[in-house]
Amino acid sequence: DLSAYLGPQYRGRYLADVLRPDPASHVLIAHTVGHADALTPDDVRPNAPDDSRPKSLAEWIAREGLRCFKVKLRGTDLAWDIDRYLSVFRTVQEARAGSEHDATHCSVDANEQCAAPAYMVEFLAQVSQLNREAFAALRYVEQPTERDLYLHRHDMHDLAALKPVIIDESLTQLADLDEAIARGWSGVALKTCKCPSLMLLIAARAHCEGLMHMVQDLTNPGIALVQSIGLAARIEPSLAVEANARQYYPDTSSPEASIHPGIFAVREGQADTSTIRGNGFGYQIARVDRVLFRTNHCSLWERVW
Repeated sequence: DLSAYLGPQYRGRYLADVLRPDPASHVLIAHTVGHADALTPDDVRPNAPDDSRPKSLAEWIAREGLRCFKVKLRGTDLAWDIDRYLSVFRTVQEARAGSEHDATHCSVDANEQCAAPAYMVEFLAQVSQLNREAFAALRYVEQPTERDLYLHRHDMHDLAALKPVIIDESLTQLADLDEAIARGWSGVALKTCKCPSLMLLIAARAHCEGLMHMVQDLTNPGIALVQSIGLAARIEPSLAVEANARQYYPDTSSPEASIHPGIFAVREGQADTSTIRGNGFGYQIARVDRVLFRTNHCSLWERVW
């Protein structure tokens, strides 16, 4: 049972208690809005790639029916960050006008650049004054301060009183979660690339202790994205899954997309997980036309699948 990893209070509790026996049929996808991303067609630069893919946030929304958005902030320029978030929110509202899915969900990520939590406290205060609807749509703040959790031991309680604060880069081992909870962090970002077994244990604790938890992908393509979406489909995360490989290098995932089309082609803001089935993680690796999976090094995998 989980007590061997999480302590005696988990005696008699198992991973099966927090995992779905079958994956959820669909998983919400969060679209990443980078610092330089065009918001409308008018913002698209002349040298943008000439391909069939969206070049602006508004076009992505029209194509995929997106409703969840992760907005990247600088964390060092308060005026710019406030203007950027509000501009993104206005673009989203205009692009989603008339959508049957009314709710818009946003998060902000300063990627460890804030010198202290007070920066985001002020950010939220000003956003709330300028646009109450944009403030209400903001579901959480992700990793505002440096990844060394023990360097300054920032207290997140004041910030968490305004919006949940999610630990990401700072979370590398189970002990980090103890420190984060003591310091007022509200939840965790789960990344399968940090080790799936560790993420399962952290997800179990987050579930049992009522912490927010969502899956993020670190721009994982191919099988790595299938694994990430598969984890989310089994743990029922608090919000959408980040899946930005489709934005930045979608062709990399073409072999997997032919077997798992619903994972790589978002519709109505969701990924369809119906193909994540079968033994193990449900990757269906034997059907994926990728050279790596056809080499002798994969003979064990072939026998397993």
